[in-house]
Amino acid sequence: MNNFDFQKDLKNEISNILKDSDLKVSLDQNIQKILIDFFNLKSKILEPKKRNVFIVSEFEDQIKSHHKRLEIETIIQLALDGGNLNCFQTDKIIQSKQIDHLSNEWNIFHFHLSLESFKKPKFVKRGNHLLFAYIDEENIIFLGLDKHKDSFANLKWLEVLEKDYPHILKKFLAPDLPQVRQNFTNSDREKMWESGLSSGFMNINGKTYLSPGFGKVTSGHNLKVIVQSNNILHWITYVEDIIRKNEIIDKKSINLKLRISENSIEIYEKEKGDVFFEYPSFESKNK
Repeated sequence: MNNFDFQKDLKNEISNILKDSDLKVSLDQNIQKILIDFFNLKSKILEPKKRNVFIVSEFEDQIKSHHKRLEIETIIQLALDGGNLNCFQTDKIIQSKQIDHLSNEWNIFHFHLSLESFKKPKFVKRGNHLLFAYIDEENIIFLGLDKHKDSFANLKWLEVLEKDYPHILKKFLAPDLPQVRQNFTNSDREKMWESGLSSGFMNINGKTYLSPGFGKVTSGHNLKVIVQSNNILHWITYVEDIIRKNEIIDKKSINLKLRISENSIEIYEKEKGDVFFEYPSFESKNK
């Protein structure tokens, strides 16, 4: 008889991670949907850490005379310090089902320009003026300001990024594809995103680029969220099969459990703490 239930362990691990936060994922659904909701949350929430910080030249000239200068400079300084920028995002990011199409498609996030708390103390008051920035694991590039209307699917953000920092988008160039002659309008692009479609290829300053966020599936979720969820479930299923067929592991391990470690996911023996498998490897670490 098997004495392990790694999917149940995974549910408990996710529950424990979210327990002391305002983030919620319903555990009353199958494990695949739980994982998708969990990674969707993680994709929207910016990890506080130091990144390379840049400001596009055109925007830098505007900051000094802008009536929201203090708010803008506060956000930029927080970025330089590796601080927590999430309070300037929309409070909807803590909703596991909410989809952020702009970050999913283009890695572009928007921040509200306020220093006043709103509803929940962890978020600032929402306003009509927004600060847009391209953010990946290593860089934050502040692109400029705009109002809510017609700004969330506007190709100008990628155009200004490509103009000032072409090396950031270089890996998304598609030189083997013919040049896109006409881009979708902002309105059409926004409708596509809301319908679960990705805009795919784009003409940015005369060159064809792939979507920096790698696009999404029809549910609206980022493709990376779906792939990561599926890969983890595949790994768990395969490791379970290895354990069932391996008599040595069965004899040595009376209480195998799954845990989410700082850098990975591990299958370990609860009493002794010995790690047997570490995601994504199928090789046993304790032969």
